[in-house]
Amino acid sequence: MDDRTSPEIGPLDYTRAELVDTPAMKTVNFREARANLSKLVDEAAHGEPFVIAKDGKPMVKVTALATPVGTEIKRLGFMLGQISVPDDFNRMGEGDIERTF
Repeated sequence: MDDRTSPEIGPLDYTRAELVDTPAMKTVNFREARANLSKLVDEAAHGEPFVIAKDGKPMVKVTALATPVGTEIKRLGFMLGQISVPDDFNRMGEGDIERTF
């Protein structure tokens, strides 16, 4: 069995239209993508995903990542002052652990 075969569904066809979310999604060939990558990535980042095809076969889909902005950005220490750690934290359950081993 090669990488393109699944025992449950048989041979996989990576060129099928189902791999692309919508039939209207822009498809660009590899050469065009290489020549216009910066512009295409900017478009994808603004909600216009596209597919890169090689020899007419869809290879990859480029889409924006769901990245946090502004107050959504998590930072180290965001719970500072909201929780407390007991002074004996490192010794908690010490007796139980010794009895277990």
